[in-house]
Amino acid sequence: METGQKINQRTRLLSWISVVSILFITAILIRIYHDESDKRLSALYGNTSETPFALQHKLDQTSVADQLPMLLHLANNHSAGLRYAVIDELGSRYSYSHVHGNIPPQVLSTMKLALQDDDTAVRQRAYEVLPELVPLERLPILFSGALSTNTWISEDCASLLSQWIEDHKSSPLVHNSVPGLMQMLSSRDQTVQQFAMTSLEIATGKPWRKSGLSPYYQREIMVNKWLAWWQKMRDAWKVPDSYKHFSAILPTRTDPCPNFSIVQIDGKIISLSQLKGHPFLLNFWGLDCGPCIEELPQLENVYQMDESSGLRELGIALEPQNHANEVANFCYKNGITYPQAIGTRSMQINFGDITEVPVTFLVNGQGQITRIWEGASPGPEPFTNAAKQLLVTGQ
Repeated sequence: METGQKINQRTRLLSWISVVSILFITAILIRIYHDESDKRLSALYGNTSETPFALQHKLDQTSVADQLPMLLHLANNHSAGLRYAVIDELGSRYSYSHVHGNIPPQVLSTMKLALQDDDTAVRQRAYEVLPELVPLERLPILFSGALSTNTWISEDCASLLSQWIEDHKSSPLVHNSVPGLMQMLSSRDQTVQQFAMTSLEIATGKPWRKSGLSPYYQREIMVNKWLAWWQKMRDAWKVPDSYKHFSAILPTRTDPCPNFSIVQIDGKIISLSQLKGHPFLLNFWGLDCGPCIEELPQLENVYQMDESSGLRELGIALEPQNHANEVANFCYKNGITYPQAIGTRSMQINFGDITEVPVTFLVNGQGQITRIWEGASPGPEPFTNAAKQLLVTGQ
């Protein structure tokens, strides 16, 4: 009798253990599922490396009929990484649709609006894919980009223009491109000038070009030779009105700067509220990042030139690799004088899940982001040009 009771008790105990185990395992699986969902949701609003994959996952879970409306809605999201992924996806979807003339007007307007984005990566991707959707507007779009004061965009568009002209030498549009190429010659960017001279040689047959490795003065001689030739030929060079002059498309989008309050390496607390009222550059960098180290002197030059105008700067060295003492010693030895702080993981996430540096933000006096640059600048011009425009126009 006692033995039977013990067996029943043991059986009930094992049953309870089994039930509890099943519930425990189920809870773990649910937690894993939600964690993965949270990760995918977080990645959707992350950086440009994460968002294309996260967006594709979301599209896979969305009906075909609802995909385009969703993409058009997300194209205006506060996350620059997500906007980049949307432009990339729209470009891929409709890259050959122009042949049949069935690109929805909302897609084209969304893509053109992206040319005015505050994020360099979004604008750059729009300049790369939009000409494929509207071939008849290809050259005007690329010329507007090649004349940009943003080095990343101007050099990329100049390269795309040069390649197109090389591949379409017999097209009448090559003749029409000469006024725009002459405008490019006036650029301070030597790479843009070099692409312009290469294309002008194809368009006119004039062999006035020097290698990009030639001394500066030799290239200047060639540029002046072209400009003198154009002075004589301008009136006789007949092109449609739409090809006579091009203008850069300026960014107009702004986004709220995420709130932050961090400790500077000198022990003082700095916050967004303290900086409001003054435009400022916010540069995320790291001691173990070669491009960041190369870029710091450019930012120091901007700081020295524009501090009197009211522009402020703040460097954010990302942890855990960087510590206050190491950053302070490095800045002291290398003449970096603008304020520095050690960033936190939460700050990285709030600014778009920054995992690769450098990334620089230009914020206006109202606390609105007006520019975002991902990657190191080859010179201070993108920062100084944008800062001057912001100080003069407020954009």
